Amino acid sequence: MLDTPDNHGACLIHYLIALNETEMIDFLCKYGADTNLKVVHTNYSPLMIAAARGLQQAYQILLSHGA
Repeated sequence: MLDTPDNHGACLIHYLIALNETEMIDFLCKYGADTNLKVVHTNYSPLMIAAARGLQQAYQILLSHGA
């Protein structure tokens, strides 16, 4: 369920990255969210979104969880 895309092709982790919710990102990663899952329509991974937005802490969290 963590990695189920919505109607826009994005999963919860993609939205949390966009909102820079670092604690929730770390929580989802610890409970098995796929850190390499890409948005269906854009092919952007959570790491790519964090990098594009300059979100260093989110970027580091994703890297530490295998992104």
